Amino acid sequence: MTSAFRERDGHELEMLTGHLKQALAFVAERGRSLLGSPRTNKPTSNIEHLALDLLSERGEATSMARADAIVRLYASLSKEQRELFHLFLAVNFLPDATRLKAAARAYLNAPSPETVAELALASEPPRHELIRRMNVAPGATALLVRMREELLASLARSRS
Repeated sequence: MTSAFRERDGHELEMLTGHLKQALAFVAERGRSLLGSPRTNKPTSNIEHLALDLLSERGEATSMARADAIVRLYASLSKEQRELFHLFLAVNFLPDATRLKAAARAYLNAPSPETVAELALASEPPRHELIRRMNVAPGATALLVRMREELLASLARSRS
């Protein structure tokens, strides 16, 4: 491939990426307008409600808008508020204990690809799905990396 082709392909990819970002921003903005105003003035309460709503809904525009709102709100939280949100996620987004116990029993009684697959699904905490849904928002990947760094630092502090 010649350098002229590589340059053209790189330019086209850059243009497509730009168009995709614009489209995602438009969908997020449209979803924000559908959502209306936040429920309370307390940032940690808002982000908790947004997280619960994001996990429970299926609409693309409103999901993207909620994800975007979570990303924006998280970025504005103080360190203490972020730690409260982390605790909220840890406590409220656990796997369903009944389903997990049933899947574990089924696997122990009859190990098979099917029972191990169900055990894997049952053991995944809902916060994983929340994070996947959050990751569609512009800037979410960088924020999620920062969130992970904060959690690891907090864990290291608590162990010492």
